[in-house]
Amino acid sequence: MDMKVSDSLIAFRDGVVDILRVYKDGKVHDLEMSLVGQLKEYQVGENTVGYVNNTGFFKTYYENQVYDLDNVAPESFDPGGNLVAFVDGLYNYLKVFYNKKILVLEQLLPQSYKAGVDVVAYIAADNSFKVFTNGKLLKIESYIPDFYNVRDRSVVFFFNNQFQLMLDGKRHILDEFLPQDYQMSENNVAWMDVNNRLHIFTEGKSWEVTMEVIAGYQLNGNVLKYDLPDGTSRIWHKGKIFGNN
Repeated sequence: MDMKVSDSLIAFRDGVVDILRVYKDGKVHDLEMSLVGQLKEYQVGENTVGYVNNTGFFKTYYENQVYDLDNVAPESFDPGGNLVAFVDGLYNYLKVFYNKKILVLEQLLPQSYKAGVDVVAYIAADNSFKVFTNGKLLKIESYIPDFYNVRDRSVVFFFNNQFQLMLDGKRHILDEFLPQDYQMSENNVAWMDVNNRLHIFTEGKSWEVTMEVIAGYQLNGNVLKYDLPDGTSRIWHKGKIFGNN
């Protein structure tokens, strides 16, 4: 059995009868049954499923309903939370299925795009960096960032020597240097700066967690666990540090 999992649903293809099904909220929903040929590609998002059926129609599952998005298979697609971003197969327009409507974001093929929850970030054909968030399209920069990533409602990116975050349409400068690494979880961001100091952005504010040398860290929501070289661990939560041997 072919299966794909996200935070709130499981999509799976029953190979015996070739039915695409979704398990969500304790119930199984049949999305598509192929009587001739096989179902084609499918992907899962936070609470959506995008798929191309055996006749090439592009569809999405959202809120226990199946919606027809196009009668031509897309060039690519990325289901997220409450939306599905895709490049259509006829004109190569970048589109998004959002609020049960299809919106055109770009009429030229984007260089890349990533979907999250109520957000799509992308590099347009003219090198500009744009973010569609909560129904609005924002031009963030005129040039390509060094990198960008999307998770939940958050878009992190590095541009002009600044590590930045777009969250719900608001820009936050997290650091003035490229992070050594970072983690994202439920719209919180943790990162190590160039001096190996651990930071976190949570609830609209940046914190320096510790100046101690650490061996590793793990972000889970707004709870940050970090390990020390001696094998002990600490838990940071809302500005307080708790020991954990």
